[in-house]
Amino acid sequence: MTSIGDVVSSIEGLDVVRQGQAVFRVLNEKVNQQVKVRVRRGGSERELDMKVAAREEVTYQIVEDRAPTPQQMKIREGWLKRNGTAAR
Repeated sequence: MTSIGDVVSSIEGLDVVRQGQAVFRVLNEKVNQQVKVRVRRGGSERELDMKVAAREEVTYQIVEDRAPTPQQMKIREGWLKRNGTAAR
């Protein structure tokens, strides 16, 4: 178990500073599996077995409707005016 003040130095033998992309790739491949995590704690190092948890990331994309209704255009124009953006 980690403690407050622990500094993670490597995961699965990969340096978290120098090999960040590789660490990210390994963590994505090992979701719900155990990995070796090396931490510095109070001047000494120790290796811990930790389970990689999944993290769901939600993303959104705003796209312009090619055929908006008059009501949608009214809302859009009002929003643009409030936010100081000139209507197109």
